[in-house]
Order: sequence, then structure tokens, then C-alpha cells
Amino acid sequence: MNDRPGWIERLRALQRASFGQDWKSNLQRLNDKLGLSDESRFSLVVPAAPPPLYNGDVETIKPGHWALIVSLNHQLGSHDVEPTADAQWDYWRNFNREHWYPRFFRPLTQVASNALGDSVDRTSESEYAASHIIFVELCPYASQRFAVSADSIQDLIDTDEGFKLAAQVTNLLIEEADPAIVMVNGVAAIMGFQSLMRQRLTWNTCGYDSVGGGSGGRTKSLWHYEGQLTGVRAIPAVGFPFLRTRSTHNSNLEVQQLGSLIRRFVADSRSAVNLSNSQHRGSK
Repeated sequence: MNDRPGWIERLRALQRASFGQDWKSNLQRLNDKLGLSDESRFSLVVPAAPPPLYNGDVETIKPGHWALIVSLNHQLGSHDVEPTADAQWDYWRNFNREHWYPRFFRPLTQVASNALGDSVDRTSESEYAASHIIFVELCPYASQRFAVSADSIQDLIDTDEGFKLAAQVTNLLIEEADPAIVMVNGVAAIMGFQSLMRQRLTWNTCGYDSVGGGSGGRTKSLWHYEGQLTGVRAIPAVGFPFLRTRSTHNSNLEVQQLGSLIRRFVADSRSAVNLSNSQHRGSK
């Protein structure tokens, strides 16, 4: 008997249906339409397979205690996996367990685990990332460089099958899979996500000084967005620039600072929702 949540079945149906598309021809038309240079041209993440829809174990995440992380697009790389629906489904479910890439995933996992109120040591990061975080991309294709403007992303969501599919998956996870928080990774992804969510997203900039100070006696300023996604229920949403760069949350202390601020924001959001629900029940 299959007792998996309906959203997993809908996600699997989208994944299986994607194998009926001619992605090679679709990408050829898209690259020609956009006139992209060689380093900016889009390619399939796995040759002969549809774009991956997610990275994370969608079958084991617990409702209300996982983070959805939205980034811009896949980086070029090699993936030794068969281009079949079953193989792709399991490969991307277990990707962080079996192909841990700490340079990219570690700081995001540190922020997400802190935001969710969990303590995770380095030996457990890959398992935590697989079982508590789902990573998605606004653009489902890989490229060496992303050269499409944020203003064009909404047009591509309306006109390109891959962008459209990625948006469907992101919306499905937000609306039906019950994430505790949505985290948007990088300025370009923030701009694209704002376009995707349109009137559903409201957030404000939070600016503050680095807990670690600055160099040469100067204060280092940091920022991120905090707000809400409306829909079936209000979901806390945050956005921040790429981590581990000189001008952003770079040190371990700064990454921890960001996670702690987001954890406080998530807790405050839950308290506000509980208070609203209590007042609503009391008014009946």
C-alpha cells in the first residue's frame, strides 16, 4: 500500500512526464533565442536526461521541519547516473549523502540547520542536508556563467518548458510540502524569486554589523531579507547574498550570526501565527 503524501506522487508524476520531452531540441531553441555566448549557453545537467527537479530526499523530510533553498541554476559538472526516471529520482534524493560538495552546500546547511534550531556537526552535515533541506533552482539548466537578466526570468517561466517545470516544482514544494522556511541564495536568485512569486512575497531588508567586526578597524555591514510568502499558509522567507565572500557572511561567526538571526525570525513568525490563530478561535 502506498502511503506517501500526495505531493510526492505529484512531484514524481512531473518527473516521469519530463522524460517525454525533447530537451535537446528545446535547449537548442532556447540558446538560439537568447543568443548566449559559449560560456553562457545552457546545457542539460545530465546528458540525455531531463533537468533535475530537486536535490534532497523528498521521501524522508518531515513536514514543518525542513528548509527549501532556492538558488539560480546548476553549475557544469559530470554525473555518473543512468538517464532513466527511477535512477534520476534516487540519484537526486541521495545526492548530498553520496556526493557531498562542502564548498557550496556546507555554509547553506549550517545556516539552515541553525535556522531550524538543530545542532549539526561536520560528520553529519551531508545526511542532514539530504534529510532536512531541499535545494531547487530557478533555472533548471547548467551553465558556466548565468547571463540572463532577472527581468527575463518571468518571461522564460511563461515560455520555456524547463523554466516552467522548475517553477511548478518550487510552487508545489512551497504550497504542499510544508517547509518551515524558504531561503533564497544569492542576489540574482533573489531578484528572480521576487519575479516568480510576484504578489505573494513581501519582505524587508535587515541590515546589521558583523559580529566579527571588520578589517583595519572598519565596521563590516551585512544584510539579508526577511518576510512572508502567502498562500495556503504564511511561510517565513529570507534571502541573502552568496555566502563566504569577502563582502558577505564569510567567517564562521558571520555564517552563525545569519543562522541565528533567521532562527529568531522563524520563531517570531510562529509565535505571531499561533497568536493570530488563538485570537481567531477566541472570537468565534
